[in-house]
Amino acid sequence: MSEKRYKIVVYSEIEDLEERVNELMREGWTPTGGVVVMPEYTHDYVSPSSFVSSVYHAQAMILLQSRCSFSCAFDEHNQLVNIGSLT
Repeated sequence: MSEKRYKIVVYSEIEDLEERVNELMREGWTPTGGVVVMPEYTHDYVSPSSFVSSVYHAQAMILLQSRCSFSCAFDEHNQLVNIGSLT
């Protein structure tokens, strides 16, 4: 059985978002959906006199965690050579 975790990563700079998403992917997280660009306006409503004061970029991420863990070893040809239970 597995558990699913969900998080939304938000940064004002797209480069910062890319860096964090790549870090999370190395940790096993998976992006879901596309990047959302969210403008922040100078007024509480959008009107012709409003202008964008800043922009935020967001990415949803999911992580599947198994309740049962195994260790795997692969040879230089990417062939599975060992499976062991982690305790």
